Amino acid sequence: MAIIKCKHCGEEISDNIIKCPYCGERLNQNVSEPVKEKTFSTTDTGNNNEGILYRYADVILVLSYVLGIFLMIMGLSGMIVSNGNSEAIGMSLLIIIYGILTIFIGYVVKALIKVFANISINLRELNLKTK
Repeated sequence: MAIIKCKHCGEEISDNIIKCPYCGERLNQNVSEPVKEKTFSTTDTGNNNEGILYRYADVILVLSYVLGIFLMIMGLSGMIVSNGNSEAIGMSLLIIIYGILTIFIGYVVKALIKVFANISINLRELNLKTK
């Protein structure tokens, strides 16, 4: 691999690339079709598993919100009808805490899914670059 100057813009570039990254002009006239670079997006709806993972992460977060809010409402209603019974108040507080934890766990699961999807994208890009 040698460093050459682009015939069109004069920038220093590698001799094994097809298009100049600075001006976009073809360097090798013998190549009939430019090589299309594969890109991965986590938001497209094609055959990309990472995009599906992101959508599942959003669904998990919404479900954790619904369940968490439901548990908190049940805990609050239990406190209202407890009539000062300390056992009932304790159970109601526990249910409210479970509701808060459910929402928190939803956020953690969503973040973990996105982290693993990004790791998967980066590993796939590294594999494509080395081939």
